[in-house]
Amino acid sequence: MTLESFKAAAKVITGTSIKSVYFDYSQIMNVERSKLYPCVLWDLNSWKGKINWANTSMKKEKVTVKVFVLDYFDRGAVTETDNREHIWDDIRAYFRTYCGVLNTNSYIQITNLNDMPYEYFTIGITLDSDIGVSFDLELDLSC
Repeated sequence: MTLESFKAAAKVITGTSIKSVYFDYSQIMNVERSKLYPCVLWDLNSWKGKINWANTSMKKEKVTVKVFVLDYFDRGAVTETDNREHIWDDIRAYFRTYCGVLNTNSYIQITNLNDMPYEYFTIGITLDSDIGVSFDLELDLSC
């Protein structure tokens, strides 16, 4: 599967609560307040793959990649009604649904759905008031 084909498939958010999908840090840094939340950032700089070109009829690629899911959280603002734990719980649920949609593509299989590492974060991804969860995905891609 080409990277462009993967990106097109990963942009499919129909049936999820995800509002936008990005593939480059500069995309989320440059849109700041105009980001639609929650959003997904596929960190292509962390993309590591192993390709099997021995089978000429079906090429397979095993990939590991870090994915960030961001939501808005304005700490200390009187208008903020949620706490960070509630937002983190929502983010995990949104991403689970998004993974389910991604897995319906016959060329993409998330192989670590039953054992997916993740980390919470409250600062550091952008200058905006982002809060999020990063997930380490393992994928099998076919072409």
